[in-house]
Amino acid sequence: MRDNPRTRARSFCEAAPKNRSNVIHYGGAGSDHGNLGMVQLGQMSVKRLKRLLPELILVKADQAQTLALHATLQLLASEMAEPAPGSEVMVNRLADILFIQCVRAHIASSSETCKSGWLRAIFDSRIGAALKAMHERVENPWTVETLAAAAGMSRSAFALRFKQLLGETPLEYLTDWRMYKATGLLQEDDRKLFE
Repeated sequence: MRDNPRTRARSFCEAAPKNRSNVIHYGGAGSDHGNLGMVQLGQMSVKRLKRLLPELILVKADQAQTLALHATLQLLASEMAEPAPGSEVMVNRLADILFIQCVRAHIASSSETCKSGWLRAIFDSRIGAALKAMHERVENPWTVETLAAAAGMSRSAFALRFKQLLGETPLEYLTDWRMYKATGLLQEDDRKLFE
């Protein structure tokens, strides 16, 4: 949301929607207004995203990706201004798209925060291949050696590069990923703990 830089920042809670509405009215009645959105995630997703993303993603107006962001924001504003059948679904999907576009813009910006971490690792051709293999076959009895083979690297070079990018060993990451997936499965359906 844009405003005068000298204006005191206020908590989002002060501007929370009233009367079960999805629209927030805050401040004066002037014609200048901003669009504010919020993406709500499950607790397990938030924990992972906090580790994967920087605290702030700044998308500058002169970046190539801003055209797509602008178009998505216009569609969101249109759906919110004149709700029609299916608007809630549209708004939710457009919010997902907007989030992905912001992350893409961040990656394309070559920001200092993209030099390491999960975002950098997933786009690293070799480490990304190992991560993809882990994510797709979480039940596989992975070892550092088999993950290094999936990355097309020697065991020691793979372990070093993985740790440099992600700040943890491949097997630490794998254990954390398995726990995340298991938690999701337990919350999703009626499977028994043993399953």
